[in-house]
Amino acid sequence: MFSFSIKKIVQGQAFRVLLAFALLAFVIMLLAPRNRSFQYAFSEGKPWSYDLITAPYDFPIYKSAEQMRMEQDSIRQETLPVYTYNAELLPRKLNQLHDDYERSFSKTLPREYYNFLKEELRQYYTRGLVQATALSSLKDEGHLEINLLGADNVLSRTPITQFYSLKEVYDMIFAHAEKVGLQRSELQKLSVASYLEDNVRYDKEYTAKVLDDALSSLSASTGMVQQGERIIDRGEIVTPHIYNILRSYNIEQVNRLGGDTASIINVGLFLYLLVLFSILGIYLLLFCKPFLQQPRNLV
Repeated sequence: MFSFSIKKIVQGQAFRVLLAFALLAFVIMLLAPRNRSFQYAFSEGKPWSYDLITAPYDFPIYKSAEQMRMEQDSIRQETLPVYTYNAELLPRKLNQLHDDYERSFSKTLPREYYNFLKEELRQYYTRGLVQATALSSLKDEGHLEINLLGADNVLSRTPITQFYSLKEVYDMIFAHAEKVGLQRSELQKLSVASYLEDNVRYDKEYTAKVLDDALSSLSASTGMVQQGERIIDRGEIVTPHIYNILRSYNIEQVNRLGGDTASIINVGLFLYLLVLFSILGIYLLLFCKPFLQQPRNLV
């Protein structure tokens, strides 16, 4: 009387009953209420009206949205724009000057003009030539320095006073020429402006990368609360620091109930219900078969 074969369970009414209870357990598990909200109401500057709270697990103390926004804005303001130094431009311009002089001026213009301009170009290109609009923008934005990306792909903080605009270099070359006794009209024959080109240029993509790296390294927390650590007790004032800890505890609790913990709870609830309904189903199969034979009793 108290035994029945596995085959009979699988093939007969017993299997349908157990399957129905399993489905019922699954449906109840899906419909079961889940309390993901924080069970405490609190306000900064007000007394705590609940019993002692200690941390049930380790959790970070999260920064507020306002604090994160302020720190991100600070990073954006402090991140220097990246400019790339083109070391290949000077040799190219010197070769151009040499070829032009040998081809067109070697017989009509003293070589000292060629040598003078060559050294001037070497001096100013080594310091760095920048478009006047770029220098003006840097000053307007309050940047006294830039991140200079050299040929070795290393960033170095460099004051913008090191660089010259193309017009500044043009004027300084002629001013220096007059000081050393060279004729302006003769030097102009070399078309000085044609050898001037900015070799320090703004790198938008690299600047964005540096900024993204700085923002991604910004921590979202200011510390940790250790498991078992005392947080607050009844009657104590919720200080700004305690408020932030409670807010972080709330965030962590919601995160945990919405992640792996929720899956574990759901599986545990389903197994618990499955065991209960399986016991009920077996009991009905063993002792209440006439009851199960009435279809309306299974609805």
